[in-house]
Amino acid sequence: MKAGIILTGDEILEGFVQEQNLSVISTELSAIGYEVMEVSIVRDDVEQIVSTIKRMCHFCSLVVLSGGLGPTFDDVTLEALSKAVSKPLQVDEQYLEQLKERFSKRYGRVFPQDLTRQALVLQDSIPVENPSGSARGLYYQSDNGNDFLVMPGPPGELKDVLNNAIKIIRRPALRVVSRSLGFVGITEAEMNPFLESLRRRYPEVRMVTRADYAIGPTLYLTTSNSYEKDLRKIIQEIRARFGEFVFTTIGESFLGLLVDRLRGRSLSLSVAESCTGGVLSSAIVSVPGVSDVYLGGVVAYSNTSKLSVLGIPKDILNSDGAVSEKCAAMMAERVARLFVSDIGLAVTGIAGPSGGTMKKPVGLVYSAIYTATYSDVYRTEYSGTRQTIMHKASYDLLKNLWRILQKI
Repeated sequence: MKAGIILTGDEILEGFVQEQNLSVISTELSAIGYEVMEVSIVRDDVEQIVSTIKRMCHFCSLVVLSGGLGPTFDDVTLEALSKAVSKPLQVDEQYLEQLKERFSKRYGRVFPQDLTRQALVLQDSIPVENPSGSARGLYYQSDNGNDFLVMPGPPGELKDVLNNAIKIIRRPALRVVSRSLGFVGITEAEMNPFLESLRRRYPEVRMVTRADYAIGPTLYLTTSNSYEKDLRKIIQEIRARFGEFVFTTIGESFLGLLVDRLRGRSLSLSVAESCTGGVLSSAIVSVPGVSDVYLGGVVAYSNTSKLSVLGIPKDILNSDGAVSEKCAAMMAERVARLFVSDIGLAVTGIAGPSGGTMKKPVGLVYSAIYTATYSDVYRTEYSGTRQTIMHKASYDLLKNLWRILQKI
């Protein structure tokens, strides 16, 4: 079964709001067997939404709409759907009373009549509860075989409504089997010839790659349950060819697995950062439950803090400089001693856009890993914006730590 997605909102098209819902919707639809054929972003214009709905109905069993369910003049999605399917809108009096009660409790003011819009439902549709807000979703099955799912635009609310909607929407007869493979330390271009040969030999398995410059490529495999054996064969062949670069075949998070690996070896970690300014620590602590592994970090941005907090010798800072192999190595060692951790990580460099010289250009970064039995320093020259350099440097150091943990 095929699906189409319509994202509504002038604010998206004009760049005021970054679109965040597409990947969430597509992932959930694909997981239950839908093939997403088209995505359209349209203005908050009734006629444009109507024409897009009607066009998608020619080739989609399910049309999903996001946004335009609020109480203001530009929230016209339900009006457009009503016109497209020739079904009237009705006021859900029971839900309207709930809205009035909520508003009174929260604000203690007179209920604005415009909020009545959020009590509107399409005739013969099923409201989908929204535990995070007042704009409910809506699911409607038409007589001509097209189904419609309408959800609010705010990402948090959409996720909650979608979780409820998935329980009631019509599902394709064929079960979909999917796997997500994550790679580290290899590029898409290096993998592509082999993946092309797999596509030719296993045409019933859909392959989609996504590049992540911070970690590495992700490969998505999808097929029907009739060809699950082919999917498994593909994974076996990929493991045989690229095994050292594969960190997951079931969609696990790289950072989550890195923390699990540290935990499994009873190893603790601390970090010292300069040019990344906390990006490295932020990446690590984004993993739930990391507190039993991560002991702490220091952002020693100035030479003064490197000297006073980490105890980097003044002669190293004067002779080699803060951006140097010796300084990075010393930062990693000193932060491990400061926090009494098994592993110390450090990164120092020039993120730009200014501050570079002929000998030490913008983008030059030294990073280091220290343990009682192993130490190493890495010199890399990055390009890109300040934020890109900070991000890449942080994740490259974590990838180097991953490779070391594979050996011990």
